[in-house]
Amino acid sequence: MVFFGRANFVRRMLIDAWTRNMTNGEYVYLSWGSADARRHDKFGNFSWSYDDHHDEIARRAFGSLLVIQQLEPVRNERSLSALASLLAQFRQRVRKLFNISYTEREQPREEVVASYASIILLAQVLNESLASTSIYRHDAPQLAQRFLNRTFSGEFDDIYFDGSGMRRRQTAVLHLSERAEQLEMFLLESTDGNSELQEVRNISRDWPGNSWPPRNEPLCGYNNERAVCQKLVLGSFIAELTVSCLGCVLLVGTFTGHRLLRIHRIQYETGWVLEHQHLRIRPILLTSACHLSSASANIHGEASVCDTHAEV
Repeated sequence: MVFFGRANFVRRMLIDAWTRNMTNGEYVYLSWGSADARRHDKFGNFSWSYDDHHDEIARRAFGSLLVIQQLEPVRNERSLSALASLLAQFRQRVRKLFNISYTEREQPREEVVASYASIILLAQVLNESLASTSIYRHDAPQLAQRFLNRTFSGEFDDIYFDGSGMRRRQTAVLHLSERAEQLEMFLLESTDGNSELQEVRNISRDWPGNSWPPRNEPLCGYNNERAVCQKLVLGSFIAELTVSCLGCVLLVGTFTGHRLLRIHRIQYETGWVLEHQHLRIRPILLTSACHLSSASANIHGEASVCDTHAEV
C-alpha cells in the first residue's frame, strides 16, 4: 500500500492495520517522508513514539513500513552561510515591498531556493549560447537539450537533470531498526544514473516474520487459483459438511429424546386417570340387574323400577 500524507496519519493507519492483523510481514506500506522531523516539519514526525498509549502497538506496526526519502545535499559551512544570507535578503525584500514579516522557521526554504536556482540555471545556459557559435539562442529545443543529462554546480548544491528533464536527487529507502528503534537507511540509489537501489543493510531480522522480501502475491494467488489452496478449501468444505451432519444428527436425537421423555412423564403423572370408555357400564349388566329387580318386585307384589335399559 502506498500512502501519501503526514506522519501522524501514517502512524494512525499502521495502528489500525495492526489491529486487523495486517502487519504480520505479508503487507508492505510505502510512504514518502523524512526521518528528520526537525528539518522537514511539513512531513511530520515519522516516529512510532508519540508518548501515548499507542506507542507499543505503533512500534510493532512500524516494522511493516518503508519510508522513501530524498537525501539532503551535503553542504559545507560556506554554502550554508550563503544560503542563510540569501534567505535573509528575501525576508527583507518581502517586508519592504509587501509589508509582510515572517521568521526564518516560517520561511519556505525549498520552494524559494528552487525558484531562485531555476533562474540561475537558465541564465547559465543563455550565457553558454552567447559564448558559442554553434548554439542558436533563439532555438528553444536546442536550448532545452542543454539541460538534459547534466549536472549543474550551483551555489548551494549540485543539481542533476535526467534525459526526461526531471531533477534527480539520490533517493534512499528507510526501515525501522529494532536495535536503534528508529528509521535507518537500507536501500540507496546508485549514483551512476541507472536508478538501481543497492542494499546497504539487511533487514531480514527486523522485518515481521523474519522473511524479507515478502511474496509478490498472496499465498493463494490474487484470484484464489493456487492448487494448494484449492485442496485446503476442499478439505475445509468436507470438514464443515461433516460437522454440519453431526450437528443435525445430534439435534434430531436431542429432539426425539426430549419427546420420549415428555410422553413418559405425561403417562406417569396421569396414570391414575380413567379413560372415557372405562366409565361406561355395559348394558347387559344393567339389564340383568333390572331383571333381578323386576323378579323381586313380582314376588313381593311391588312395581318394577326398570322399565327400560339404562346406561350410565
